[in-house]
Amino acid sequence: MITVGILDYNLCPGHTKLAIYLIGQGATYVVIPILTSCWSCCHCISGKLITYICVIIGLFNVAWGIVGSIWLHASPCKESLLFTHAVGFSVPTWILFCLLPPACCCYICYWCCKDD
Repeated sequence: MITVGILDYNLCPGHTKLAIYLIGQGATYVVIPILTSCWSCCHCISGKLITYICVIIGLFNVAWGIVGSIWLHASPCKESLLFTHAVGFSVPTWILFCLLPPACCCYICYWCCKDD
C-alpha cells in the first residue's frame, strides 16, 4: 500500500487524498507485526504495552479506513489507476475488518469454554 500510494501519488492531480490514505493505511499495517516481533524476540517491551498499542493502532486503522472510504467515494478521479488501486486495497481491508473480530471472539469463546 505504501509503495502504490507513493508511486501513484500524482495520478489524480490536485486530489492526493487517496494516495495519502494508501500511505497511511500501509504504514500502520506495518507497525503491528514489527511490535509483536520485537516482543516475541527480545521481550524488551511489556506484553500489556504491546496489547494497548496494537488496540490503539487497530482502532486508528478502522477510523482511517472509514475516512479513506469516504475519500474514495468522493474522488473525482474514478477512472484513474490510483482509484483502482485504492478500491483494490479497501475491499479486502473491509472484509478483514468485518471477519476478524467475530473470528477472534469465537476462538476466545472456544478456548475459554472448552472441556479439558
